[in-house]
Amino acid sequence: MNNKKSIVVAFTYILIVFCFYSCGSNSFSFDENKQELISKDVYFSCIEIRGLNNDDFFVIRRKENGCKNKVINITKISNDYYITQNYNGDTLKINSIKLKRNCNYEILNRGIFDASPSKIIVYIDNDGYIKKQ
Repeated sequence: MNNKKSIVVAFTYILIVFCFYSCGSNSFSFDENKQELISKDVYFSCIEIRGLNNDDFFVIRRKENGCKNKVINITKISNDYYITQNYNGDTLKINSIKLKRNCNYEILNRGIFDASPSKIIVYIDNDGYIKKQ
């Protein structure tokens, strides 16, 4: 009986360790030179871009059969993704988002829905160049 209890405890321990290591996160970074979002763990599936001093709100989502990308260029969004004005808005027929100059934006990665979203703040300069704050 003691041997059976040891096996159950060992199995439970292994299962807990596996759960902690198998969970991904929504962490990402921004490369200013390339103007790219770079995922640290998993591919991008849902990104929100919200204006902090304007009403802009865009959602970038991976298409159902789109490639799973860990890098997205903000100035030229891949055809594997579609863009909406918000979660309920119509799909925009564009591959880039016109962000307002001299404004701050919050970019959130919500790819893994059971993990906390990760966010960065960017500033769009006078020339339309995106800079991380």
